[in-house]
Amino acid sequence: MIQEFNDKHPLIDILKVFYSKYCDDLITHITIEEKLLLPYINCLQNTIGNGFNSKTYFTKNFNYSLQVFSSNHEDSAETGLKHIQDIILKYTPRKTNNSIYRILFSQLESFERDLTIHALIEDYVLTPRTRILERKLEEKINLLTSRN
Repeated sequence: MIQEFNDKHPLIDILKVFYSKYCDDLITHITIEEKLLLPYINCLQNTIGNGFNSKTYFTKNFNYSLQVFSSNHEDSAETGLKHIQDIILKYTPRKTNNSIYRILFSQLESFERDLTIHALIEDYVLTPRTRILERKLEEKINLLTSRN
């Protein structure tokens, strides 16, 4: 679009601002999952599978749980894509530039589908399985503390 419009189309500035903010938000979203949630799940699995070591578990996961993740985790990525798609649809391209808009819109729709799949896996696979792991660990802790 920049090549086609020489940076003079109002949509280009909107897309630049959107893209910059959207990238920052998405990177933050994925980083939280990679740095906090996935290591937390690994620790749960290792703790349950290898025997409970309270020092290791509580050192690694102090004040972190699926509840903390869920309360701080937003899936606003799809909403942002819908918003920019609505903005793009407000611009009627010249007949000669129609393909640029179709390609951009198609890529945004494809990305939106990918993010929807990500959110569905998170909501219907990862979160429920993590809850099960947390319950199993809680049962182990309760069993160990009731023995003492």
